[in-house]
Amino acid sequence: SSGRLVFFLGPFFTLASGGPIWLESAGNPLEGSCPEGASMYRRISALLLVVLAIGGLAAVASAKSKATKHKVSATVQLAPISQASNFPAVGSTTTDAGIVKSKPGGHGAETDTLKVTATPAAGQLTLSGTATLFLVKGTEKAKVTILAVVAADGSVTYTGNGTFAGGTGTYKGITGKVTFTGGSPAGSNVVTLQVKGTAKY
Repeated sequence: SSGRLVFFLGPFFTLASGGPIWLESAGNPLEGSCPEGASMYRRISALLLVVLAIGGLAAVASAKSKATKHKVSATVQLAPISQASNFPAVGSTTTDAGIVKSKPGGHGAETDTLKVTATPAAGQLTLSGTATLFLVKGTEKAKVTILAVVAADGSVTYTGNGTFAGGTGTYKGITGKVTFTGGSPAGSNVVTLQVKGTAKY
């Protein structure tokens, strides 16, 4: 097949998963490049400019109050924007970006930088790294771990978890944990993740 597969990663996100990660060639489902992200990348770039401008104002204006616990629910779509030449070899990296719809938080964007840490079995990768979520009222950062499993038909499933590790604006000092599941169909390099968890900020 000439298609490419994606691994996310990311919280969000992350959710994001690594989050996140395109794979595939005719001879090896875990080799390849990431050709399909140009249109999404343009959308992400425009959205990031708007979100960062508004988020910067929110960060300045935000007055911290007592931290409150929130339920987190988000849908994330990601595509790769750069990968190491030896990806998906252990130790190689991938960077993904995409769009997010989060409750609370609303619409935003996400970037993830992930490293392949292991290949536990044929057609499987584990990845870990960081995800940054850009929302109108600030940013959220999380450390994420992902397992990607390539099926015989070329589709990929993702499971993982993330731990919030700070933020800006409304989300300054955010803590909490999320889990995520999702996948990408055969022949696609866009991954969709569903994220759920709790956060305190």
